[in-house]
Amino acid sequence: MYAWSMNIDTPYTMIFHDDDIMHPELLKICLSTLKEYKNLAWVGTSFNTIKSKNFASKFENNKCEVFSQYYLANYLMRSGSLCFSSVVYKTSKLKAINLKQYISLYSIVFDRPLLLELSMDGGCAICNGQLVSYRVHPEQDSVTGPLKFKNILALITCYKKIILNEDSNSDINYYKKWASVSLAQSSINLTMRNQESIYKYLKKASLQLEIGLFEITIDTIKIIIKIPFRYIKRKLLVLLKENN
Repeated sequence: MYAWSMNIDTPYTMIFHDDDIMHPELLKICLSTLKEYKNLAWVGTSFNTIKSKNFASKFENNKCEVFSQYYLANYLMRSGSLCFSSVVYKTSKLKAINLKQYISLYSIVFDRPLLLELSMDGGCAICNGQLVSYRVHPEQDSVTGPLKFKNILALITCYKKIILNEDSNSDINYYKKWASVSLAQSSINLTMRNQESIYKYLKKASLQLEIGLFEITIDTIKIIIKIPFRYIKRKLLVLLKENN
């Protein structure tokens, strides 16, 4: 939060994790793309993950692809590669956003709706080359962070508003399946952390996002069945059955 609150007066802004590794060509490519396509709000890059200090970035393809907000939402839903924490922003676009409001609503996943919002006017671009090696460690926010179920619901609602605005049955159907699986996995994760009823999460999600409770429950069972540890599997099935 401290980094985001700094008074930045440069034309472009980038916040980079001090334990990740940046390819030496990253800034050059991102800035040249922003200057070529003057309406873009930001340029990001693909990435790989590392657990050591070895840098093994794949740099065969440095082509940047331009996205509209709608196609960015589809790209992210379909697991498109983007290093959320290493985006180069146009500062004027970034300053027009109420960052505190985004962090309050979405918590540690605020970067996704932020990038989607910024891409609404003028679009964005993503470099296909893996220009960041992202370090994975047990203490990172995605594992230990203060993420709550209301933040997950807000994130999926953000995608819903974008996808359902377009008249594409295939994309809408994909969104519904993606949302169902995402909610199922999030419910399991929170249940394992809080030892609460999974069904409570599923019912709340179904009501707020208008996704069938039966569909979410089936997706949850499918995920639980794949868990290799019998004790955890039995415990989760019990917690799914409670209040059901």
